[in-house]
Amino acid sequence: MAEARAVVELLDRIPDPVFVVGDDERVLLANTAASNWYGNDLTGQLIYAVFRQPEALECIRLARQFQTGFETRIFVIRNEITTWFEISAGSIFASDLGVEGVVIHLKDVSKHHDLDQLRREFVANVSHELRSPLTSFSGIIETLKGQTWDDGETREKFLGLMESETRRMTRLVNDLLSLSKVETEERVRPTNEVDIVAIIRNSMDSALNMASSLGTKMTLNSSSESIRVPGDRFQLAQVANNLIENALKYGKRDSEIVLSCNLLRSAPGFDGAVAEFEVRDQSDGIEEFHILRLTERFYRVDKQRSRAVDGTGLGLAIVKHIVNRHRGKLAISSEIGVGSRFAVFLPACEESIGER
Repeated sequence: MAEARAVVELLDRIPDPVFVVGDDERVLLANTAASNWYGNDLTGQLIYAVFRQPEALECIRLARQFQTGFETRIFVIRNEITTWFEISAGSIFASDLGVEGVVIHLKDVSKHHDLDQLRREFVANVSHELRSPLTSFSGIIETLKGQTWDDGETREKFLGLMESETRRMTRLVNDLLSLSKVETEERVRPTNEVDIVAIIRNSMDSALNMASSLGTKMTLNSSSESIRVPGDRFQLAQVANNLIENALKYGKRDSEIVLSCNLLRSAPGFDGAVAEFEVRDQSDGIEEFHILRLTERFYRVDKQRSRAVDGTGLGLAIVKHIVNRHRGKLAISSEIGVGSRFAVFLPACEESIGER
């Protein structure tokens, strides 16, 4: 009896749930972590009353039958939260301690499971995005191999489609490379000082032709001629470009986009001065339940419209990771029928306050 208590005290030092099941399929020992998950008074209970998942019971049965180790995964739902466990089961023979049977160890692998799920979804999304233009290419090439090559009007039509699909795939690949690069660099904070106002002006100038074609007016309001922040000039230009392009693509024709850049002496969650860059559009707006997911990879509010405007579904994911790298914050709000607001907050250089 004393030996069993000593074993229990030893098992209690293990933070993961651990059980020992005897040959009669009843729990011999269970540590505190196991009791926290499966309830008190586990000793003496049939293993079928503890584990309801067939995978877990089969893993335990195999460990007992073949006297070797087996593993499987199960999930447990508690308080509407799903936790994934990796179960390891193996035989234990310690007659001197009064312990013989199967020892079962549960390891919380929820984070790894979530990452695996994200990876699978990412691969599926990329495959889907590439399959569509490749299918178009296949059909166009097959058609052009026939008599239609001699038809100048039809030939030009199909070549135009190929150009459009090539541009779409190129944009997707470039966005994937940008996302991969910024994720790799996310933990390394930029140290160079750049002028965020100048970056926004350059991005605005680059988008003037697109704005003109849509009849959209763009204005920039800034509290200072120059606001300096520690940052990567190229990546912050990506942020400005993506937010301005989104406002143009999803805003109403013949509307107005208002950009602003202000120096704040303080802001919640920041120590010191903050540069606030904001883009406001006049659009149909975004329903609230979409907003929390906008920065997910390949998430689209309206998939058909996104593809129609050459959207890859990666722009805001890139913005989020760049802002994170700069130790900033991204805030999104929207009002149905009025428009949306995308605001980026970045730590500013202290000398910017003196220049204000």
